[in-house]
Amino acid sequence: MKIKGTQTSFTLSDFSKILGISTAVAIVLRAIQMAKFIDNETGFATGGKAFSVVLILVIIATVLAFVVKAFLSAESEKIQLQGVKSKSLGTVTALFSLSLLFDFVSGFTAGGEVSADLKGLMLTGTMPRFLQSFFALFAAFYFLILAKDFLKGKADASKHRVLAIMPVCWAGFRMICRFVRQISFVKVSDLFFELVMLAFMLIFFMALAQVISGVYSDGFQWRIPAFGASAALIAGMLSVPRLIFTFVGYESYINPQHTFQITDLAFFAFVIVLAATAFKNINPYTAYDEENGEE
Repeated sequence: MKIKGTQTSFTLSDFSKILGISTAVAIVLRAIQMAKFIDNETGFATGGKAFSVVLILVIIATVLAFVVKAFLSAESEKIQLQGVKSKSLGTVTALFSLSLLFDFVSGFTAGGEVSADLKGLMLTGTMPRFLQSFFALFAAFYFLILAKDFLKGKADASKHRVLAIMPVCWAGFRMICRFVRQISFVKVSDLFFELVMLAFMLIFFMALAQVISGVYSDGFQWRIPAFGASAALIAGMLSVPRLIFTFVGYESYINPQHTFQITDLAFFAFVIVLAATAFKNINPYTAYDEENGEE
């Protein structure tokens, strides 16, 4: 519960400025770090400790700003997503759904030797990757339903409470896939940042499921902008430099174990549009219609 008398204002303008500036700074710092201070084959840092500290401080400061401001915000506790009508949000949600379908397909086309016993399947990451793909499929279905709701201003997704937790399971097994890798997740910055990002994703997807389904949602709305934006910050910081280096022919800067993931970039775009729409729709009794600007 929020402490009485501590509520502050956290507007769309505040959210946009913090996320925009911090993400731009983090992307630039991360791109320089990848090009100058990381051995792409091992993922270990080759120098630039002060540079890494600055990057981590930017992330910590931004996450704290999101969490504290969203938690104390009078606006964030009024976020309502059921019945919201928005073409932009519906479109970006559909794109995120497609990225999850891509993750589902890629999970079954990935190469590698498969061990015969259950212990081997777990140690090699084959079983967690299979389960990640399995839940990615159902998470894609859920976000497809959600996209349809946003496009038509309906609330059909609220009826699918089991599907609502599929994104949570997907992020959870994606995290497990990284924990089973036989390498230090502290020394490899790609792995470390991905684990932090996925932890924020788990909290965000759970809060989203609660708000959309209307299950114990009171008091949890603030977690959508707080942890959604925190996960989006790291997703953008990781995916954008990888995408740029891939397109300009500098794949040598990218660790082959941590390549560009379309789901991270799609998630980044999804959260930005979702949060922007949520801040416009803070009345718990009416839905905001983006097309005509009426309530």
